[in-house]
Amino acid sequence: MERADQILILHFFLTAVFSFIIGLELNKKKEKGEVGAVFFGTERTLTFVGIMGFLMLKAGGVLPFGYLTGFRVLSVLLAIFYFSNILRNERFGLTKILVAQLVYLIPLLLHTQPLWFALLVIVVIIMLIEIKDQIKAFSQRIYSEEFVTLAKFVVITGVILPLAPKEPIVEGIAVSFYELWLAVVAISGISYISYLMQKYVFPQAGVILSGILGGLYSSTATTFLLAKRSRTAGDETGVYAAGILLSTVMMLSRVLVFMLLFNRPMAWVMMPYFSVVIGGSILIVYLIYRFGGKEGVRETGQQEAAKQNPLELRMALIFAGVYIVFSFLTDFTIQTYGSRGLPVLSFIVGLSDIDPFLINLFQNKTEILPMGVVMLSTWQTITANNLLKMTYALILSGATTRRMLIISSR
Repeated sequence: MERADQILILHFFLTAVFSFIIGLELNKKKEKGEVGAVFFGTERTLTFVGIMGFLMLKAGGVLPFGYLTGFRVLSVLLAIFYFSNILRNERFGLTKILVAQLVYLIPLLLHTQPLWFALLVIVVIIMLIEIKDQIKAFSQRIYSEEFVTLAKFVVITGVILPLAPKEPIVEGIAVSFYELWLAVVAISGISYISYLMQKYVFPQAGVILSGILGGLYSSTATTFLLAKRSRTAGDETGVYAAGILLSTVMMLSRVLVFMLLFNRPMAWVMMPYFSVVIGGSILIVYLIYRFGGKEGVRETGQQEAAKQNPLELRMALIFAGVYIVFSFLTDFTIQTYGSRGLPVLSFIVGLSDIDPFLINLFQNKTEILPMGVVMLSTWQTITANNLLKMTYALILSGATTRRMLIISSR
């Protein structure tokens, strides 16, 4: 058998099988008894539609425009069926009509596109049919202002960033509007993902998951909230300590992502060290969770944090302002004290918001300083920030959480 014949048989088989599967999925709704819904035929009906499309496509050499003619005929029949059901049932849904037309297009997709793409389209069709109820429930939960938030994210990433000039803002400071806004986009993107996951995917996240998602947003705020919560919740399992440590793990992961985005050569050098620290921290978290007891608390302070919109204009302006200030301080320190002053500044900065400072380091400073100095400053910033969070945790947390944190730090 020649390869062309094998491909022909494969395409026919895939057309028939997936047409049947889509028909099977579509008619599950009929079995559920959707009142007044528009149904036509059975699983075999859609299978025949797919086979008809396949045959009309293959007969194109004998019957010019035969495939399009078949599509028009199918559309007319579906239109007659659709309008008759409007008159009888007063239902205006088009989904099932469109699915039948998409099934007819499957052979054309298999014939003209890579197999992986055709299968991807088919899977998306099946999933959209299956998750109808979930989509409806999600649309009822989502707030109207979230569309404005999404529009803001599209504007700052797809409109403002490409238009931002790449010349330095001020002579003597190696920062351009493009680099500044790229930093804003990086921070906003990670925070936005965390915000959406906390608010819609895991609205009742437990302590462990809150530590993970909150660490993407702000490990300092997460530590503060979980430590306070451990005292009021009467935690006796140490799970809050695990959540706090996980927020720091996510902070390290976030810093590594920034490094990969803005300074890839440095990221490859630092990758083994970050991997060891992150891996060791995860092992400690596992031991705390495994031997300290299972998580019993579902609600955490992270639900309060999840309500905060990370794309507010005020937050972006604050970040941009802090970024410029740290850029000026960094350049001033290097010019005045040389490379010896940067580690000192990095330790001081670690007691505040570290992201603007670190992104500025990754973007510009390896060009004028040895990479070793920048890496040392990065570690000192992270260390100072971890000391600040540890102080918060030890002061605010309950006895069990405090004891677990002290043991894990040894």
